[in-house]
Amino acid sequence: NSLIHTKEKPMETEIDDVIQELWSNDIKITIKRVAEELNTTFYLVRWYFSDDKLEVIRDLNKKMRDEKLISKAVELIDILTDNGNKLKMRKLKQLSSIRDYALLKEAVSRYQSDV
Repeated sequence: NSLIHTKEKPMETEIDDVIQELWSNDIKITIKRVAEELNTTFYLVRWYFSDDKLEVIRDLNKKMRDEKLISKAVELIDILTDNGNKLKMRKLKQLSSIRDYALLKEAVSRYQSDV
């Protein structure tokens, strides 16, 4: 004979705080990860995520992924241009797994603004 313990639904502000914390720490935001941070179940957190909220989270995760790729590309550009060599986009594409030309272009512009 044991009592079945039910977990309380987390408050929206708690969920928003966890999302903000994950975002600031560059950790991918998922419902499962939010539930783990709140020490509750996936299903108690899932009710909060409407389609609009999920779209915002997808955008945040995409921005995080793009920033990581850009910083990786900037490091590769630094290596490629280390001895005064000219940067060749073809070589940069070969060394990196980045296929989005816009991200590579952004990395080049950031590198040039830092130099």
